[in-house]
This record gives sequence, C-alpha cells and structure tokens, in this order.
Amino acid sequence: MRSTLLLLSLVKRKWLSPANMVVSKSFLSSYAKQKSARELSILFYGSDDFSIASLKLLHKKLLNPGLDATVIVKNIQVVTTKCNNPVSLYCKKTDLPITLFDEYTVPNDQFDLGVVSSFGRLIPSQAINACHFGVFNIHGSLLPRWRGASPIQHAILHGDEITGVTIMKIHPNRFDVGEILAQKPIEIVHRISAKQLKQVMAPIGAQLLWDCIEDLDNCLANARKQPEEGVTYARKLKITDGEIDWTNMNAYEIDRRFRAFNGTIDVYTYWIDGTPLRLGDILDPDLVNRLNISVLAGHGHYEHLPGLVYYHKKRHILCIASANETWSAFRSLTLKGRRKMSALGFSNTFIRPIVKEFKANNQGQRPFLIVGQTEKHGGMFNMNEFEQIKQQYL
Repeated sequence: MRSTLLLLSLVKRKWLSPANMVVSKSFLSSYAKQKSARELSILFYGSDDFSIASLKLLHKKLLNPGLDATVIVKNIQVVTTKCNNPVSLYCKKTDLPITLFDEYTVPNDQFDLGVVSSFGRLIPSQAINACHFGVFNIHGSLLPRWRGASPIQHAILHGDEITGVTIMKIHPNRFDVGEILAQKPIEIVHRISAKQLKQVMAPIGAQLLWDCIEDLDNCLANARKQPEEGVTYARKLKITDGEIDWTNMNAYEIDRRFRAFNGTIDVYTYWIDGTPLRLGDILDPDLVNRLNISVLAGHGHYEHLPGLVYYHKKRHILCIASANETWSAFRSLTLKGRRKMSALGFSNTFIRPIVKEFKANNQGQRPFLIVGQTEKHGGMFNMNEFEQIKQQYL
C-alpha cells in the first residue's frame, strides 16, 4: 500500500511517467527516507575564505540533498560585513540571497539554525533567539585555547604543534564562550603559514559542522561547557606586531611571525638611519644555523650583538643577528620609499658604499652595522664608541 502511494506521488510530481512504472525498492526506500528528513532553514554569517568552505558545503546540500539525506537544507540567507569580501562575491556569483550585517533585521521564528564562520562581529540576542536550534560557530582553534579574533595566527606565533576546529553554540553577549558541540584536532606541520593552515582547516571545519547538523539532537543533548583551565586569548593583530625586537626574539620566533602574518602585516625593522625596512623571503632557521654565520661574521672576535648585519655573498642573503645567538636570513628587503630589492641589490645599494667609505677613513677597518630601533636607531659605531662598550672590530 505504501509503495503504491509513493508511486502515485511520483507520477503526480512528474518524476515518473505512467508508461514507465518500474521502480526499484531501493529507490522507493530512499525516497521515503528523504520525505521524512528534517528540513532546515539556515541563517549564515561569514566574511572570508575560511567562511566560504562551510557556505559552499551548505549550498551544495541545498542544490543536491541526495536521496538518502536525513537533513535537507531548505533555504540559506547569508549575512556578511562588506559588499566585496569573498562571501559576498560568492553569493553574487551563485545567486544566494545576501545582505549586509548593519542593514539586516532578523525576522522572528523564520530560521531553524544559524551558522557563524569567521565573522568578527557579535551576533545580537534577537538574531540568536530567531533561530530555533540556536546559532553554531565554526571556530579555528581547540577552545578554550585561543578565544578571539585571530586563533590561527596566534597558534603559529606561539609555536603550537596542535590546533583544531571547534563547533560551539553562540553566547549572546560574549565571544567564543558557548558550549562545545564537537572538536577535531589538526597538526601544525613544520613551517606552515597561517594562510596554508587556514586552507587545511576550513574544509575540516565545514565537514564537522555538517556532521553536527546531521546528528543535531544528539549534539545539542551532549553539549558541554568549556573548561575553566587553559583559556588563552587571540587578540586582534596590530601593524606594530610586525616590528622585530632583535634583542628579545630568536630566529625561530621571527620565522613564526612571518608565517603567522603571511603578508597581512609587514614584518619590519629600522635601517641604520631610522628608516623603516620591510623584511621579506625569510629562510628556514634550521638551514641558516648550518651556515655558521657567527664564524663568517667574526663573532669569534666579539660578542653576539643582536641587530648586527652580515651579507652572505655565496648565498645572496642578508643575515641579521637575533636573540640566543641565532641568525635570521632574508632574500629580499624593501626600504620605505624604495622598491623591493633582492638581498644582493640591497647590499650593493646600501651596505657596500658605507663599507667602502668607512674603510677609506679608518685604515681599512670594517663598519659595525646594526639595525633595529635602539637608542642610536641602529646606526654605525665609531671606534671610540666601540671601545667604550668593550668590543672590537675585525
């Protein structure tokens, strides 16, 4: 009897013609299962490339739920922060309905579930209450570690070996403090950048979200509070975070800064005249350690001095002494007001003329070049100053 009713329903929907009534039992079973699937209307908040992975997966489920689906995405309303960010561009390309956060008022009882992914704005209580099952957030860390705006960058900055993705319920008044629904650890591989790590984490987070949606009742029933121990905060990064402190940062910490900022924030120091100097194309510190820069730079004759500059002719890299007797090496540099230069070009333009002039006026002695924002703004020590700090030139 049930199969007959299904056949009549299929004919009525024009999915099956009366002339071809041969339908497999598996098809009928799948169709019956889909008819009993939970339908969800979703309100999606997102802004960047991390958000796109989850939005694409939800959109795919909207367009093609599959005959065996236990959950059907009925519709998606997208909310974003800017009209030209990755989420906005994706919606315009695919004709998904989208509106700006500052212009949108959520209708009461219109949505079943809210989803937030890398949004950066606090979701108001009205919007949370408008979603029957609440609002889920896809967060790029293993909460409670790295609550806040920049969890992926801070994980790399602090040398974490493991990070992960957390699906949590949104709290109406505070960021990243809601109950945890699911978590998945992710290894931070050697020298991966924040951009690369984000590309790894985004699809994992999207799938974890969908797993929670498919097992919605169980996930909500087993939601757990975040522990009080292990809470850390990933504050929003500032431009000044890119400045290198050669005295207190070793080569590995400097390398992590490059990988964490990855072009979003310039990593910089100050040249000997105080001009900002942007550093680029950093080498693996393990490789630099094997080059014995201290021996080549003459550190057998004086103490390791953070900020000391040495140009490696064979490797065409500019090396700068950093904390803990380590060296950082760069293939390119950009002095403010100038074009980007290779280390060789920078050496020929800014280092060799100083060396040549100094040798001519000081019986062939080498100049002592130091970068960084010191009392002397870097600068060049003369022989009297050099003796006063009890160090000597080669």
